[in-house]
Amino acid sequence: MVNVIIDGVSVQVEKGTTVLEAARKAGINIPTLCYLKDVNAIGACRVCLVEVKGAKALQPSCVYPVSEGLEVLTNTAKVREARKAVVELLLSNHPADCLTCVRSGKCELQTLAQQMGIREVRFTGEQSVFPIDDRSVAIVRDPNKCVLCHRCEAVCKKVQGVNILGTINRGFNSTVGPAFGHNLDDINCALCGQCVNVCPTGALTETDGLTAVWAALSDPAKHVVVGPAPSVRVTLGECFGMPIGTNVEGKMIAALRRLGFDKVFDVDNAADFTIMEEGTEFLHRLQNLTLGQTHLRQLRAVKLVRCHLRSLLLPTGRCAPSKRRGSGPPSPGTAPLFAPHRTCHGLHALGNSAVITRRSVPLAAAESFPRWAWTTAFAMDSPMPYPPWPEFREASPR
Repeated sequence: MVNVIIDGVSVQVEKGTTVLEAARKAGINIPTLCYLKDVNAIGACRVCLVEVKGAKALQPSCVYPVSEGLEVLTNTAKVREARKAVVELLLSNHPADCLTCVRSGKCELQTLAQQMGIREVRFTGEQSVFPIDDRSVAIVRDPNKCVLCHRCEAVCKKVQGVNILGTINRGFNSTVGPAFGHNLDDINCALCGQCVNVCPTGALTETDGLTAVWAALSDPAKHVVVGPAPSVRVTLGECFGMPIGTNVEGKMIAALRRLGFDKVFDVDNAADFTIMEEGTEFLHRLQNLTLGQTHLRQLRAVKLVRCHLRSLLLPTGRCAPSKRRGSGPPSPGTAPLFAPHRTCHGLHALGNSAVITRRSVPLAAAESFPRWAWTTAFAMDSPMPYPPWPEFREASPR
C-alpha cells in the first residue's frame, strides 16, 4: 500500500493506482472528459490536470501513478485556470447549438463549462467542418461535435472487439470515425450502440423515431398499440432517478395510455417465443440458401459474419479463376480448405442480395471465435432503429 496526501487528506491506496482513483477514494472530485474506468485512460483531454508537488508542470491525474508520500493539489488557482482554458479551447471548435442539440442537459462538455463558470469563449477563429453521417439505420455521427476523447474508439476495440473506429486525418482536421472516411452503414458496425452510450457530447446519437410515433398517435384512422420489452419495466426507472431494478410497470403503462396509445400489451411470454421463432426462422433460411426478408438482428449477424468471421466465408479460390466471385459453382475437384470437423455457415454478398454457403472448419477454429461475436449477433437490442432498412420493409410478421 502507498500513502498519499491529496488536498491535505491522507489516503492509502494500492501501488499502481492513479491520482484520479486515489482522489475519488478520498471523496475528492476531479473533473474528467476522456476518462473511462478500466477502458480509456489516456490523458487526452487534459481536463483532469492537478498540481503535484515537485513536478515542473501540471499533470493529468488519470494517468499519473501515485508514489509513497506524494502530495497533490486539485483545486488551486493555477489548476482551475488551466482546466478552464482547456474547456474553452474545446468550445472554440465546437458547434454552439446547445439549445437544439439532442444531448443538451446531458452533455458532459456543457456540464463542465457550467461548473467552471464559462460564460464566453475567449478563443475565436476557424472551426472544423465535417459532413454528418446519418445513413446508418441506428446511429447518427456528427464529427463536428467530437472532442477527440477516444472513448468510442476504446469501447469499440477493447469491450466490443469490433474495432471499426479510429483517429483519421491529422492536426486541426483530426476526428474519430471509420477508416478512409467511410460511413457507418458501409462498414462492419454491429450497431450495438456502446459508442453512443459512452460519447460525452452529441457526436454520436441514436436515430430518432419520435416523429413517426407522434404522427401515428395523431392519426385518428390508426389504432396504435405498444408492447414494451420485458426488461424495460425494471430499467426505465433509472432515467427518473429511481434505484436500479425498480419495477415501474404500472407507471409505464399509465404514461403510455396518457400519451395516446390505444392498447398496451405485455410481451413477457411472447418474448421467449420470439427468441425461439427467430432462431428457427434464421436456421431455416440458412438451410434454404436464402435471406429473403431478414429481421434486423439477423442482419447484424450476417454483417458480423461477413466482416469478422471471415474464416466461415467460401474463399474466392474455390471458384473458377475466370469467373467473378459468386457467379458460378465451385470448380470440380477443388478440395475444402479445412478438414470437416464442424460444419458452420458462411455468406457471400452479391450486391443487395446474399447467398448462404456451407463449409467445414476445424473444431479449434470454431471454438476460437470470441464470445462477443455470438452475443453481438443475437443479443443486441439497442438501439432499435426506426424505420427498418428499405429493402426489408415488407418483413413477414412473427
